[in-house]
Amino acid sequence: MMSGSLLDIGCGPGSNATFFGESFEYTGVDINPDYIDYARQTYPGMRFHVSDATQMEVDHARHDVILINSLLHHLDDSDTAALLKATTQLIAKGGVVILQEPLVPSSSDWTARLMMTLDRGKHFRALDHWQALYKEAGHRVVRDAFYTIRMLGRPAWRMHSVMLSPCNDCSGGSE
Repeated sequence: MMSGSLLDIGCGPGSNATFFGESFEYTGVDINPDYIDYARQTYPGMRFHVSDATQMEVDHARHDVILINSLLHHLDDSDTAALLKATTQLIAKGGVVILQEPLVPSSSDWTARLMMTLDRGKHFRALDHWQALYKEAGHRVVRDAFYTIRMLGRPAWRMHSVMLSPCNDCSGGSE
């Protein structure tokens, strides 16, 4: 099991804190002060900061793991690329960035299309678009996986879960 320092960017009300709090020195960052107030009250032993993820207004310590769970589809390509690039400066040597994001559903998947229109995020991307953003930001894919979140017995989201690592020469492809 991994341990060390974990930075949860876009932590919301701290939903992921319970999964990592015992093994990691956990720090959560979110732009919404109400979420951070709730997280501080709910998880008093952990650190939470109100900050705009695109500005990275937290300490510049290096982290073993950076988690970004379902945030980037709320950011345009420019802000997404800037945030991913910033993670290369915040990650410890040998550390990883873990992302989970929904993929653009197929045109025939009406349930997922409906969910996409109801979501606050407006920047859903296809897999090849995500891969180009990772490479542009200076990351290589270490491992990735796909899974489906179901609602009312129907597929609602096809998710991409990816582990990234900073690289000097991102010539593409998974390793």
